Amino acid sequence: ICLREGHDEAGQLLVRDCSCRGETAGWVHLSCLIEYAERRSKYWVGKADPEIFRFREPWRKCPNCCQSFQNQLAVDLADRFISFVTKEFPGDLTKVIEGYCRKLEVILLLNTTVTPEIRKEVRDLAEKMFDITEVMKAQDSPLPSRIHNIGAFIHNGLGCVALADGTKEDARIAEEHYKQSRDTFKKIGYVEEAAAAENNMIFAQNQHKEGGPDVQSADYLENRQELYKHRVTKFGENASSTLGTGLNLATDLWRASRAVEAQRLATKLVFRCNRIHGPDHRLSAAAKSTLAKIKLRFVSIKYVHSGWAQLRALRYEESGELRICPIKTPRGLEYEKSCLVGPTCYRPIFGTPIICHGMEDSPRLNGKIGDLRKQGKNKNTFEVHFEDKDIEPCLVRSRNVRILFEIPDKEDE
Repeated sequence: ICLREGHDEAGQLLVRDCSCRGETAGWVHLSCLIEYAERRSKYWVGKADPEIFRFREPWRKCPNCCQSFQNQLAVDLADRFISFVTKEFPGDLTKVIEGYCRKLEVILLLNTTVTPEIRKEVRDLAEKMFDITEVMKAQDSPLPSRIHNIGAFIHNGLGCVALADGTKEDARIAEEHYKQSRDTFKKIGYVEEAAAAENNMIFAQNQHKEGGPDVQSADYLENRQELYKHRVTKFGENASSTLGTGLNLATDLWRASRAVEAQRLATKLVFRCNRIHGPDHRLSAAAKSTLAKIKLRFVSIKYVHSGWAQLRALRYEESGELRICPIKTPRGLEYEKSCLVGPTCYRPIFGTPIICHGMEDSPRLNGKIGDLRKQGKNKNTFEVHFEDKDIEPCLVRSRNVRILFEIPDKEDE
């Protein structure tokens, strides 16, 4: 794409914000990349069916590593894509709406925190895209499936920003947008995408309805797992969309107290993200953060005067005692305040990965890994769901469970 070093004519330096690695691969001037994208987009006009996917690709993915651009480079290219289509193809609304769609996609991907500025930008883009759709409807020809797909994507984006506002009324608005997204995906036969939109709908309902749908239910998680499997099959396990869906699934499993499964999945995703994108990529950072969150362990301690309090569990010492510290104290610093407690002084919180030991009445369970899900009628017992699905969940005494800080590899992995 670019053979020059140093500054370009506008004084801009070489940039690289994709998944290329090494000393020379992927470095390019923004101006050269824009020139390349314009040339490739024009080349594909009338040469592919459907041409729109080839037409938009140079603005989305690096031609060297074939992975998506990210960060400010993705934003700059999305802005120039809009300028390009509105100038070169003002009458071709299919191409014009793709420019706005790419900008919306970049905003939603790169901004994990929805600020008022982001919220306004998303809603302004959605309004422009809906206006274009209305003009296309008035042209007396059936809308292409791709335009319906974009419409569903717009509603999904509006649902995301509404849900981020945090009020019950905003959650109701988000639910309606997700419903529109689901219904549109169903209409054009996108079954898995419709299931994902329905899960988002359930999550929004949970935010505003008392006794609403359970986002930790087996059906909810099964839909999430099916979506992930679908993307592995359709796009491959290393595709960015697959990795992102996997990270969402790992978080959902963790929230549902299925930490062993969540940690195994997150560990695989960290490896894949680093191998495909490198350690500095947005997805790699997200995977690392997700795994770190899942690997945290917490216990409850009962104080004589103040009742139960939650603390962070750090590790077992050689004495068998557990080292704990306040949750907000950074681990590993010199002033970290920690102390040791004996096995009868704490309770692991629900969702904690454990390994059974010392079970004389059920020796087959010794060494078995599982998650704590519920407390038994006897406060000194927990209901454990085992990773080995051939073992039924059962009650285990607190003295027979030990927190797993590192989950060993499976024998078949």
